[in-house]
Amino acid sequence: MQSNKIKSSNSSEAGEKQGYHHGNLREALIQGGLKILREEGIEGVTLRAVAQYAGVSQAAIRNHYRDKNSLLAAMAAAGHVDLSKRRGRKRGQPTKLEDVIGLIFSNYVEFAIENPDLFRLMFAYKSLRRQEYSDLESNSTAALRNLMDLLSQALALEGIFEKDVEPLTFKVWSAMHGIAMLAIDGQYVKIAGNRTLIAQHCRELAQMIAVGFVQVENLKKSS
Repeated sequence: MQSNKIKSSNSSEAGEKQGYHHGNLREALIQGGLKILREEGIEGVTLRAVAQYAGVSQAAIRNHYRDKNSLLAAMAAAGHVDLSKRRGRKRGQPTKLEDVIGLIFSNYVEFAIENPDLFRLMFAYKSLRRQEYSDLESNSTAALRNLMDLLSQALALEGIFEKDVEPLTFKVWSAMHGIAMLAIDGQYVKIAGNRTLIAQHCRELAQMIAVGFVQVENLKKSS
């Protein structure tokens, strides 16, 4: 408990020294909240701590975020934007469905491993009341749409022009989300902290999904 207090004090001092001098205060508060989240976890994120980090008064922060929950929602919304950007990163030029799915898997799981508290905030923090925050709803929906678009493009590589990619999207999301949660929560000790093994599981599972989907589509065409 004491270490958290020390961290919070250090974060506050850094904010007070730097102060808030320019730019978008709303964005600065989000970035301050994300930094505190990385260093101290979700319990360390308070309006007071974030205001101190940005070097502004609590009254100033309440002009943008009425309570901690609204700030957390804005942070989660920003997380979905970052995840979508990462999802589009390419390593070379994928030419097969399994390569694209494998890349989607690795980018998603790496994001979770590198940002475990943000990932939990985005997907598993039950107190967030997501439906109350339009930015969070729209950004998470856009992230899902981004995933569906990538999979639709990947299917085209196999000559499959699927009108409804939602079933495949759900399967891909379920599989990679499961690996991500197991990795960050340490529930499967064989992969805990072993990023090489995690990457191997991502590749193999992506291959299984891709090959299985193509085979099912071929069966449909032949029947």
